[in-house]
Formats: sequence, structure tokens, C-alpha cells
Amino acid sequence: MANAEDVIAEFKGDEYDLSGDAIYPFWGGRELHTIISFDDGITYPTRRQISLLDQLLRYPRNIRPKVEAALFDHYQTDIYGSVMEIGRDDEELTPKLVSSAQIWEILGEPTVRINYIGDDEPDVGVRFRLSYYSCPWDEEHGFGIQMQDWKIKEFGGEIA
Repeated sequence: MANAEDVIAEFKGDEYDLSGDAIYPFWGGRELHTIISFDDGITYPTRRQISLLDQLLRYPRNIRPKVEAALFDHYQTDIYGSVMEIGRDDEELTPKLVSSAQIWEILGEPTVRINYIGDDEPDVGVRFRLSYYSCPWDEEHGFGIQMQDWKIKEFGGEIA
């Protein structure tokens, strides 16, 4: 199992973030693209962000099935049939799903996003985002799932 500093050493960066791929046991051992965001004028991850990435890399429980079920329920309740766009029909944007596994056919795998956390900020636990920048029902904003201590805190637009 990789540690955060080894993973970060392979990431590429610019003045806004570092990004690269990492394998996560919490997502069934799948490799997910990962973004670690910086604050203004800071061009490296904070100790807190490195510690959070380390926790994500080491968390042994697979949360993907629970996220899949909750995401499917959210889709069925709040997304399916509720989006119309000029020139595209609703079935293209939000097709009917009959099983929770079909949600991945629409969204694919998420990007793990670790937002900026200053070393002096209060502890908020394990907080990260599962981001879908390419979302058929909201191409402008994308879609995200805010995770807090390994539970879904909220669903919403990614670039809101």
C-alpha cells in the first residue's frame, strides 16, 4: 500500500493544484484521478492535505457499494426526468435506470478532490469530494459528492 508522499511525488502540478492517479482501497482498489487544490500563493500541499491523502490511501473498507446505492437513490428521486435542455431530450440526459450499477455507465468513475485545508484550520475529520466534471445532466457545473468521515454529506454541482 502506497503512502501519500510517494503518491504525491508522482503527481504533476501547476500554481493551482497537484494531480495524478492513485489506487484507493475505499473505492474497491480502483485507480482514480486525484486533485489536491492549493490556496492563493501556495503551490504545495499542506501537512493536513498530505495526512488526509494518506488516510484515503489506507482506508480499508470499500465504500463504493454504499455510494452507488445512495447515488442511485438520489438520481431516481432528484435527477431522473427533471432535466430538459433545448435540442436534447430528457432520456438522453437522464436515462431510465433499473439497477444501481447503471449509474457508473452514465457518470464513470469520479475524481477524488482534496480541497485546500490550512494546517492551522480546525480539524473537520475526513473530508473530500468525489467529482464528476463530465455530467450529462449538468455539463456546465458537473456533479459532486461531498464526503465527511466516510459518509455522504451532500450531492451537488461540482463547480458551484
